[in-house]
Amino acid sequence: MPRLLIIGGTGEARHLANAVAAIYGHNLKLVTSRLGLAPPAGPVAGDMRQGGFGGVSGLVDYFKQENIDWVIDASHPFAATISRNTRTACLETGRDYLRIERPSWRRPVGGKWPSYSGFERLCAALPDTAEHCFLTLGSAGAAAFATAYRRQKEQSRRPLPRRYWLIRVICPPDDQERNRWQAAFGPLLSPLNMIRLSRQGRCGGFALWVGRGPFTFSREAALLGQFRIDCLIAKMSGGSATRAKLAAADHLGIPCLLLERPFSVQSSLLERNDQVSGVAAALDWLAQKYPQ
Repeated sequence: MPRLLIIGGTGEARHLANAVAAIYGHNLKLVTSRLGLAPPAGPVAGDMRQGGFGGVSGLVDYFKQENIDWVIDASHPFAATISRNTRTACLETGRDYLRIERPSWRRPVGGKWPSYSGFERLCAALPDTAEHCFLTLGSAGAAAFATAYRRQKEQSRRPLPRRYWLIRVICPPDDQERNRWQAAFGPLLSPLNMIRLSRQGRCGGFALWVGRGPFTFSREAALLGQFRIDCLIAKMSGGSATRAKLAAADHLGIPCLLLERPFSVQSSLLERNDQVSGVAAALDWLAQKYPQ
């Protein structure tokens, strides 16, 4: 029986797995791999594999041990390492590889969405007027941003503005991440306490907002207003699940600072026609490899 491995962790991966199972049923062995700790947003057909592979060599061994025929990489646009390693392992073992590359968001006319490569530049771009920041970089991204921000504070020749940070994550951070955030942003506050203290002009701090998209425009606009957000910091993730925050920020005149996508394998993929932008095209690719 042929075997398909999906590198997952995204909505595209979940939709692809469910579609493949509906089309091929028991005629194809389907495995979806996930690296993150957050559970899927919904049911995922086929077998689930949790955790990393151990780099390129681990992927090579897994392909051989499990007799993987095809690999579809539907990982997050910012999961550059697993994409690069998967592509390299496929080249070394002769496995067919396809990348689903989610299109970036298109900036609207007049939209205040400058983008920056790397967390150091993203931190440096924060305007002095930003006192209530909405950080939506995910747990790992927030930790990396916190490290860069703390370094900026230590190296700055003048005190940085007092700031309050609302940090949205899918899962609460572990103790190590929380300590790193506290070192950069100040004490951990409850959301309601942060609202109260920020109105009183007290010292800064951060609050956690645990939630998972898709988010609506009205909900995002209400959240931005409730916390008096005056700067939004996000990844150039693309997709519809989290785009509403950008539309709401534009509507309220709030500047958005975006982290550019890391360098991945797109340039080589485009030459070999093994990159698509969505699930439908990935299913067409699989149908050519394994007609029903």
